[in-house]
Amino acid sequence: MREIIELIAIVLILFVVIRYVVHSYYLQEANMTPTIQNNSYVMVNHVSYLFSHPQRGDAVVYHYPLNINQDSMARVIGLPGDHIKIDNQHVWVNNVLLNETYVKTSVNFEGREWVVPAHAYFVLNDNRQVNDDSRNWGALDQNYIIGKAVLVYWPSSDWHFISNYSDVFKQVK
Repeated sequence: MREIIELIAIVLILFVVIRYVVHSYYLQEANMTPTIQNNSYVMVNHVSYLFSHPQRGDAVVYHYPLNINQDSMARVIGLPGDHIKIDNQHVWVNNVLLNETYVKTSVNFEGREWVVPAHAYFVLNDNRQVNDDSRNWGALDQNYIIGKAVLVYWPSSDWHFISNYSDVFKQVK
């Protein structure tokens, strides 16, 4: 009887972890290349932001603000209160120029400035040629964030942990 109870407990724990803690996300767009290729499967941690807030550099999966039934992925560039400035090839956060090593081709279609409102985040695609991110629709409300993308697990040849590139943001205050 004890073994049956232990087995049921283990199955329940695994179910809770798989169902509520981590989630698989299928990235079919090219908005995160070269970091994550399109048609990749990504593991998303749902509870990562229950006890903390997103940080600059985190790759997040979120409900697309223009259609909340669709999910997308981008990188957090600005936190609440941050001042973001963009010209055709550069991004500044709080007057610090970012050296975004994860961006292959830095393309911004127009220069603008934003102040990130409270309870929101400024997110940009790693593939800057796809401008369907905060440059287009503004800061992302924190309630739209599903979780932190932590691992690319398929295709198996592209298996890797997703970096937050903390060295890019270390000078930003």
